Amino acid sequence: MATISHVHKTAKMSNKILVFHLESALLRSNSLFPYFMLVAYEAGGLFRSLLLFLSYPLVWLLGEQSPMGFSIMVFLTFFGVKKKTFRIGSAALPKFFLEDVGCEGFEAVMSFHRKVASSNMPRVMVEAFLKEYIEAEAVVAREIKSFWGYYLGVMHNINLHNKTLLNELHGYDNVVGIGSHNKYANSELFCHCKKLYLVNEAEKRSWDVLPREKYPKPLIFHDGRLAFRPTPSSSLAFFMWLPLGLCLSIFRFTVGILLPFNVSAPLLAFSGTRTTLSKPHTSLNQENEKKEGTTCREPYLLRFSPLFAELTDDIVPVAVNVKVSMFYGTTASGNKALDPFYHFLNPNPTYCIKFFERLQPWDTCQAGGKSRIEVANYVQSEIGRALGFACTSLTRKDKYMSLAGHDGISSIKEPPLEGKPCH
Repeated sequence: MATISHVHKTAKMSNKILVFHLESALLRSNSLFPYFMLVAYEAGGLFRSLLLFLSYPLVWLLGEQSPMGFSIMVFLTFFGVKKKTFRIGSAALPKFFLEDVGCEGFEAVMSFHRKVASSNMPRVMVEAFLKEYIEAEAVVAREIKSFWGYYLGVMHNINLHNKTLLNELHGYDNVVGIGSHNKYANSELFCHCKKLYLVNEAEKRSWDVLPREKYPKPLIFHDGRLAFRPTPSSSLAFFMWLPLGLCLSIFRFTVGILLPFNVSAPLLAFSGTRTTLSKPHTSLNQENEKKEGTTCREPYLLRFSPLFAELTDDIVPVAVNVKVSMFYGTTASGNKALDPFYHFLNPNPTYCIKFFERLQPWDTCQAGGKSRIEVANYVQSEIGRALGFACTSLTRKDKYMSLAGHDGISSIKEPPLEGKPCH
């Protein structure tokens, strides 16, 4: 047995199979509560997350890693959640996993070409992250029992897929494991390892956070309302803020809707809302103005639909950078009618808006002879340069397909017109 610091000192690992434990080999934090809290809030709502938070003292006394404490978190988080529509594991959790990954552990794991991952957390929470970002060939984790399409909040004891995988590993003599002192001995998976690297708590405390530029693939899309990591202490602050935040959100929303801009702007600023304009602009809402654009939470700019370039040569690019600390004001899978309320729930929501000069005639379709794609790409590059964001070829449709499983277009069809058709 050796520590994880010896991994890079050994020979080439590309021809070996790695078996690693997610919580031990990659994550810097030992607490699983934040991940269950995220699932409880995003999939079950405010009441379920409050119930899980109130149970944390009992979970802490029993131990998060103990069978009883862990079972309490699983039950309160998943009981009654609809299985078919559960997408938190692929849409929201990868962001928070990546922010908790240790650089040293990540480099050790990624030095192996073939990887088999294990986790104490339910498969539905970790499988998407481990396969898409860590490139694990297989994930060994327990399933949650379900009945009539709803999770029961109880874990399966035996996984037939895991048994098949164990039998396959038994025939290899080049299996290497990364685990910890208190987890590897009780796992059948690590019994097949010819060499085992151990991670101790002191070593993990010295790990650095994995920089964004070292992510195995760019984190562009993620969903969910919570913008912060809900540790026990931050969750306490969250629930203490909610009563005041709800009143403040209603006040901000009402003021912004009912009062004229020159009256509402000072009141909103007094309530904590910050708006920065790089250039005065008085006609933000004229009827003859047509808006085109989409949102992205990370410092990336999605591709615009080129149709706007064909409509007119009078094009004014606008760059908007929104900064929040507690809630995201946009969602792909949630109730979009609540977007403004969630945005105003933040203590200090900030808008940084930059208006560009109107496009020159030679940069447009009709007067300049440019193609619509050239105009759209030019506008995207100018906005990206101003914000310091990377431009992508991804579109709004790609975002909704990735996060919500649909193209983001309403399925409600307009009723047919009555009477005879026009000729």
